[in-house]
Amino acid sequence: QVYCKTDSHWNEYGAYIAYREIMKHICKYFENIKPIHVSNFKIERKNRFGGDLAITLSLHNKVYREDYIGFKSKIPLKARGRRLGNISEYVSQTCMECKIPGLLNAVMFHDSFIHELKPFISEHFSRILYIWDWLGMNFYTDIIKREKPKIVIEEMAERFLMNKKLNNPDEVLNFKKK
Repeated sequence: QVYCKTDSHWNEYGAYIAYREIMKHICKYFENIKPIHVSNFKIERKNRFGGDLAITLSLHNKVYREDYIGFKSKIPLKARGRRLGNISEYVSQTCMECKIPGLLNAVMFHDSFIHELKPFISEHFSRILYIWDWLGMNFYTDIIKREKPKIVIEEMAERFLMNKKLNNPDEVLNFKKK
């Protein structure tokens, strides 16, 4: 099971599968990056209150509790995070840093699905800046110019694509692999 029964978001197992797929693509361009193997995690059942679907019905605390699949790293994860100031009322930013020499930096634009994915992907970057645009799911070229990342990732749930006109900036459309 990759999603919680009472939530529209994936559980930690679903996030691990998404992480593994993202890493397949990153590894094509950066051969020194290797995904963390599932054997490095202890898979456990966790019990929690109901998710966003149960919250919508106001039944999340007592009526809808559920077991879900959780991951616990067998070795301490190295990435450490901090919240940065909000860009605007609905755009927040956090930063995860991993003090291992030779890692790349990245920027990731995302929606609420990122929360379970962050612990996995953050381990691969010296610095990864996460931008959560709650309403617009915009692409901020000014942040990319400032951060100068080697990798930019945009994560978006399919439900946002229905109302989103994807309009990549010229810098993205004209990108050539160096």
